[in-house]
Amino acid sequence: MSEIVTCGFCGNRDHLHSYTSVSKYWSTNVFCDIVNTGRKCVWFYDNFYHHKSLFHGVPFIHRGSKVYEFDLIHLTCATCSASNHKVAQVFDLPSYYKNNTFCQNSDCYKQYDMYVNPKYKIKIPYALRPATISAITEASIGNHIDIY
Repeated sequence: MSEIVTCGFCGNRDHLHSYTSVSKYWSTNVFCDIVNTGRKCVWFYDNFYHHKSLFHGVPFIHRGSKVYEFDLIHLTCATCSASNHKVAQVFDLPSYYKNNTFCQNSDCYKQYDMYVNPKYKIKIPYALRPATISAITEASIGNHIDIY
């Protein structure tokens, strides 16, 4: 019995194309045929993989083997603490990730990655930066000793 082939981004089984010029690090190279269907699944996956964008949702191959319904589980974004139906769960993440729930936008997943990824130097979570900067400023003003 042959394996059922699906689009790596949307899970569609019709009008698929094997792209040969994709990154060798991608989990798949099979996506909807953009010429025949007009679906930009390969572009959406590129934005997900290279730019950490969930703006178009979580790719099919990173959803896990479970039933994927937003309404079944109450999720909170690991970056901004939003809690609504636009928060999604991403599976198959690097081992240094402690959380896997992010808003479906182009910022939260990317900002979280910048915080936890060892190759980046930013270590204050994006959502906490304004409060942290404010606290540091207040502390430095409060501890400032005028010698004159």
